[in-house]
Amino acid sequence: MHFYKYLNFKRREKVGLALAVAALLAVALLELVLTPALEHARRLDRMLVSRQQALAEIHQLKAAYADLQARAARQQALMARRRKGFSLFSYLDRTAGQTNVKESIAYMKPSSDPVKDTPYRVSRVEMKLQDVILAQLVQYLVRVETAPEAITLKRLSITQTGSEEKRLDAVLQFEIIVS
Repeated sequence: MHFYKYLNFKRREKVGLALAVAALLAVALLELVLTPALEHARRLDRMLVSRQQALAEIHQLKAAYADLQARAARQQALMARRRKGFSLFSYLDRTAGQTNVKESIAYMKPSSDPVKDTPYRVSRVEMKLQDVILAQLVQYLVRVETAPEAITLKRLSITQTGSEEKRLDAVLQFEIIVS
């Protein structure tokens, strides 16, 4: 059988056949070209959004890192200015004498812990003041926190004692970073 034999269809049959072939070609074009192209474009859009989010996160991390670097540089500068042989315990004890709270000291507990993955240590002193006058406590705290040695008040617990309103018990924890 020859192909030409099929060309002897009537006009209506030829139009139907042409429409069927056109529909088949349209489906093939859609399935083989357009659908994969559209899916690829969607995948690229999703990847673009993902990469933009990652880039935004990188910028945030960069800013946080720069902030940490600046804080570390400031802390190292403070440590460099600190007197050799500086002792947090001695400083707090001496300042307590200067501000008239030394007689109110119930205890002073020094401790020191290494800072993970660094050559530094955190030096802490916890102290309890009993029956201290509010004005003396405030003067003591101002003197300690404004010291050039960069002492940090990490914890403060104050309770009122006795019948006098201005008498307090206080538990304080100070710390510094030392090399």
